[in-house]
Amino acid sequence: MRKKMNVSIRPVEEKDRLLIKNIFNLYQDELSVYSSDFECLDENGYFAPETVNEILPFGDGVFPYIIEENARPIGFVMATDQSYAPDGADFCLEELFLIRKKRGTGAAECAMKEIFKNRAGKWALEVYRENARAVSFWTRFLDCTAENISKTDAPPFIRFFFTVK
Repeated sequence: MRKKMNVSIRPVEEKDRLLIKNIFNLYQDELSVYSSDFECLDENGYFAPETVNEILPFGDGVFPYIIEENARPIGFVMATDQSYAPDGADFCLEELFLIRKKRGTGAAECAMKEIFKNRAGKWALEVYRENARAVSFWTRFLDCTAENISKTDAPPFIRFFFTVK
């Protein structure tokens, strides 16, 4: 039996720029296994530090959150509204990342339930099809929390569309 987790999400603020830059670097390291976009580090040890500058400050329609356990950062999640979502979707889950130690603990489920809480509607997300653990997570999680789920192969991704009520 899993112990009760004290997981929460909080909106990213300007003061979180360095934290997000470092979390993004960990995330991009994970993605480097699946994408040629992250093959080399820059002179400071980052894959793509400009990514954070491109998304901070966040504008209308972009919802970034830091995932915390007991008020300590363990990851991040970012969703967007229909301005950035594929046709037919109200929202798009753009990014979800947890540090390795927190994977499989229920933290991702807790964070995503918070994201979905005030955003009922049609959602989309893409997962690298070679990322078997992520594909398995989303398949399992959506089966328990969403309706009207469709899953299509869109190399190099698997694309999910689903409804949250």
